[in-house]
Amino acid sequence: MRKAVKIVISVGARHAGFRFYALRKGKEMGVRGTIAYLSHQTGVVIHAEANQHILQKYIHILRQGTPFCEVVSVLSVPDKVLNCKYFEIIQSAKLSGETQLNAKPRKSLRFGIFGF
Repeated sequence: MRKAVKIVISVGARHAGFRFYALRKGKEMGVRGTIAYLSHQTGVVIHAEANQHILQKYIHILRQGTPFCEVVSVLSVPDKVLNCKYFEIIQSAKLSGETQLNAKPRKSLRFGIFGF
C-alpha cells in the first residue's frame, strides 16, 4: 500500500548537491514526490510516496548524507498521499507553520509620475 511522508532535513553550511543526491537515490528506489529547499535555505523538505519499507530505507539513506554535505537532523511525519507520478525538484517550499515574519525584509525604491 502506498504511503506518504514529509521529510524535513537540516543540513550544515555546505549543502552542495544534496537535492540532486536525494532525487537520484529516490528515483533508484521508485519513490515519487517533490524535493525543495526550505525558504530560508538551511534545509530540504521532501514529499515522498512509496510503500512503507521503501520509505524507511530512503530516510535511512538520507540520514547518512554525502561526502559534500553534513546532515544535522532529519524529521519525518506522515503526509497525505497525492498520487504523484514523478519525483522532481521544485523551487522552494514553506512549512505550514512558517510565517513571513521569518523572512528578510525587502528594500525597494519606487519611482512614479509624481516622484517618489
